[in-house]
Amino acid sequence: MPTVERGTMPTVDDVFAEKGLLSIRLPSFERREGQAKMAAAVADTLAAEAVEDEQGRLQAKILVVEAETGIGKTLAYLIPGDRDRQNPCLSYSRGALRQKGGGLYRHPDPAGSDCR
Repeated sequence: MPTVERGTMPTVDDVFAEKGLLSIRLPSFERREGQAKMAAAVADTLAAEAVEDEQGRLQAKILVVEAETGIGKTLAYLIPGDRDRQNPCLSYSRGALRQKGGGLYRHPDPAGSDCR
């Protein structure tokens, strides 16, 4: 079981571990390796700083994930985004997914949106 000191932010590993914070709060939670890897990739992407290209333009780090149904993508992007107080921009085409995501900004075409 992870030990998280009061006043500190748990790591993605603390949350998605076999006996992590999700399994403590949600007894039916089952760890999925793909979900944990995706959450770690999302956290790394959110933590990355934008870099300047040759023309002096800022280039943000972008993560594209394709994963099968049932891997737990929703928690894998929501938890790192909330943990780091970020607002990830999500793009997807399936109508059923548009109903998920709570307060996240959703847009079928991020290039044509005001995602930041």
